[in-house]
Amino acid sequence: MKTVGVDVQTTAVSSSYEIMSRSTIPSDNSPHKVTVGVVDLQPSMTYVTVPKVVPQAYLQAKMTNTSPFTFLPGKTNIYLDNSFVAKADMKSVAPKEEFECSLGVDPGVRVTYKPLVKVNSTAGLISKTKVISHEQVIEVKNVHSYQVKVTVKDNLPRSTDDKIKVNLLSPHIDPKLNESKSENASLTKDNCVEWKLSVPEQGKQEVVLKYTIEHPAKEDLSFSS
Repeated sequence: MKTVGVDVQTTAVSSSYEIMSRSTIPSDNSPHKVTVGVVDLQPSMTYVTVPKVVPQAYLQAKMTNTSPFTFLPGKTNIYLDNSFVAKADMKSVAPKEEFECSLGVDPGVRVTYKPLVKVNSTAGLISKTKVISHEQVIEVKNVHSYQVKVTVKDNLPRSTDDKIKVNLLSPHIDPKLNESKSENASLTKDNCVEWKLSVPEQGKQEVVLKYTIEHPAKEDLSFSS
């Protein structure tokens, strides 16, 4: 591949790029593209899915800008295996800064958000309490001939009333250490349960989110997203 040489001049408030090779731009009042430079980066690949919103797995590349260029913010065209897959917005990335790039949906990683199992019950002799049990199963299937790493996210309700209690039953996460001994799961700052899975080739894995909501039986619940 022919490499285009670029001279980069950087100040505290701006960056300028002087293309060292000659370029011919027709004066036809139409936009034209000129290659500023070609940069090879070494990404680490992972999949992210939020199946409650969209039951699909998105391939993401995480990498460090090892070039002397500052990547300017703007619209990007994403190609995977020389095929166009998506458009995206890119923020400004400085040299040596880590950033992520979405490569679109991969149909080879299939996510199933199974029907919610919901059970109502009542507890207490004098002060009646209504207990609503929720159990959500998420299946991730990998049809590729290689292992993939998948991050699965699902939200856990958060109570804004002292009379309403939300108890996380599965996965078993230590609220002090925010870690799970039996599963690679954690609770994020925005109250989402996050699993990090390694799904083998032609294999599948299931994760279970199970919790209860307790509230006075005479009062109704109100949910907001």
